[in-house]
Amino acid sequence: MDPEDKLVALIYAHLQAIKDVVQRNGNIRAEFFRDIWRVSLIRQRFDRNEKILLTTILSEGVEKGQFEIDDLSLMVDIIRYSVRGLEVPFIYGRIADGMPKGLIRGVVHKIIHRSLSKQYNK
Repeated sequence: MDPEDKLVALIYAHLQAIKDVVQRNGNIRAEFFRDIWRVSLIRQRFDRNEKILLTTILSEGVEKGQFEIDDLSLMVDIIRYSVRGLEVPFIYGRIADGMPKGLIRGVVHKIIHRSLSKQYNK
């Protein structure tokens, strides 16, 4: 799989996993999800694994000449925090409400391509 496609797949897997957990447990444990510190502690292993995956995907893209990244660690953090910011709107279906999913995925591809591709970073 192409590194750009892997990145898009990882972003969607992240958002869907969070949505599934909240929908499955949200009503039962609503108080837990309001406690940001407890949620952060529980997410630590998930975040660590995601950071490793992002680093691997971005490194592969750099090695293949697809991505141009000056500071890999910084880019990993930017992507992680950007995706985190999309969690709540994604859970509630507020991202591109009414747009076909294929079109949304295409927009995500373009954003990634333009921010990481060599041809756009000159």
